[in-house]
Formats: sequence, structure tokens, C-alpha cells
Amino acid sequence: MRSAGPTDPTLTIDLRRGIRADRLLLSHTRTAGKRASVRARLVEVTLNPRGVPHVIEMEPDDLRKTEWVFPKPTIVRRIGLRVLDRTATSKADAVGFAEVELQLRR
Repeated sequence: MRSAGPTDPTLTIDLRRGIRADRLLLSHTRTAGKRASVRARLVEVTLNPRGVPHVIEMEPDDLRKTEWVFPKPTIVRRIGLRVLDRTATSKADAVGFAEVELQLRR
């Protein structure tokens, strides 16, 4: 993830075509050693270029995905993620996601 400022890493995913979805799932990276404790805690999610930002709290369990259900099914063309807070004490440590997943449950 690249840093938008001194402390807020961001990730933007532009899709080739719109995907109909009603939820977004995020999972923590699986790291070892001294960086194993660095996890995103609060993430600002923006869907599409003109979307309204929403802040979601990440699942603290590394083995569970964080699920955000949209108010209604949406055609997603862009996903913007900005890490607002993380569990590590040092803001200089890297943070990221193992998976960013869109789903449509019928």
C-alpha cells in the first residue's frame, strides 16, 4: 500500500468492468516475525469515484474476514481503501491486506 500522507496508507483498485456486488470482504495479511502484530484496525472504504466514504472496523481475529454489507447492491468500478488506524505502536510499519473481495449473495 502506498502512503497518502505521513501516516495513512491507501490502496486503489480500478476494475476493467463494473462488478455487481452487495458486500466487500477484507482479510489481514499473514506476516511473521516483528511485523506480525501490525494490522489495520479502521479502514475508510470508498466505492467508485463519486462514492461516499465509509469507515469500517476490521475483524481483530487474523483468521476471519471483515465483511461490510452495502446498503443496496451496487455496480463497483473502483475500490478505495485508506487505513485510518492500525494495531501497531509504530506508524512506520507496513500494513496491508491479503484479500480484497467483492461478493453478491442472492
